[in-house]
Amino acid sequence: MLWKTLQHPRPRLILAVWLSALPAAWGVVHAAEETSPRALMRYGVEAARGGLWREALARWERAVQTDAENPRLRNNLAVAYEAAGRTADAGRAYAEARKQFPESKEVRDNQESFLALHPELKEDIPGPVPPATKHKGKVARVTLFVPTPEHIDMTGLRHVLVTKMVIDEEPDELDLSKELVGVLRRDWRNRTSLDILDVEPPALPEQPIRDLLANTGFWRKLAERYEADLVVAGEAGFKTADRSGYVSVDEVSPMTGQRVRRTRFVTREAFLLDLHLFFLKGETGELLYEDHFSGEHTYDGAGFDRLSGLFMLYDEMAGDIRGIVSPGVRSLPRSLFEE
Repeated sequence: MLWKTLQHPRPRLILAVWLSALPAAWGVVHAAEETSPRALMRYGVEAARGGLWREALARWERAVQTDAENPRLRNNLAVAYEAAGRTADAGRAYAEARKQFPESKEVRDNQESFLALHPELKEDIPGPVPPATKHKGKVARVTLFVPTPEHIDMTGLRHVLVTKMVIDEEPDELDLSKELVGVLRRDWRNRTSLDILDVEPPALPEQPIRDLLANTGFWRKLAERYEADLVVAGEAGFKTADRSGYVSVDEVSPMTGQRVRRTRFVTREAFLLDLHLFFLKGETGELLYEDHFSGEHTYDGAGFDRLSGLFMLYDEMAGDIRGIVSPGVRSLPRSLFEE
């Protein structure tokens, strides 16, 4: 019995040493997993969801060092650069992600939204563009809040005169120029620091708008008369269109309780707003900037209030219009890949 007892000290010692080493070995494996590109990519998304973009950027920059050919990681890195205000880096990262993953809808949507704000970074994409497809893995949706400068250098331009609009088309019951000038002036008074002149909007001569824009003397004299630093003129059209037609709808049969597909005629009415704005410097009469906006809303049924439809369409454009003369913050949807 004594002999048997003495046979086992060494195996027990070996087993004890092996068990004591397990936590340390597990820690090494776990640490390797924590710093893998896959883990860093996932942790970066978690940080971005919480608005911790600096932390997310650090994780993804570390991950790309060992996984440089991963276009999903490049996409995430581009979004983080955008959030950090590193526009040039974001443009390069988006371009690389698009080059490596041209069929990704998420990468394409992110990059096109980014380039809409920074058209100077746009480059021609060589060759045919494949159809966009959605990523089958996990994708996180986040919102960036990006400060945007005004499109016009507003130094010395404080007093703003808004003229009557040149109208191409309008419903009989609506004074389109009056309503558009009114809603634009209210929005700028409430949402900018500009002095919007509270005067009767002056009418413009009846001549082609391009000829009128070239007449710097006219705009200079108009601005001088009203003591305006900036004159805003516009050309607009507002109309309705019949969008009625047959559509397929799924219904539950009252007889059998089964879902069946039927074709029904649906009455629909669309409102369309087209607005072209021109910004002229009062001191010189020169055209500083112009932009074009258009929108459409379709409603089920008929007889929807025209004025309400007009205001809803303008509300969708208001932020972009205001951004021409005043800095602001834009909320931009972005997609991040979790894997």
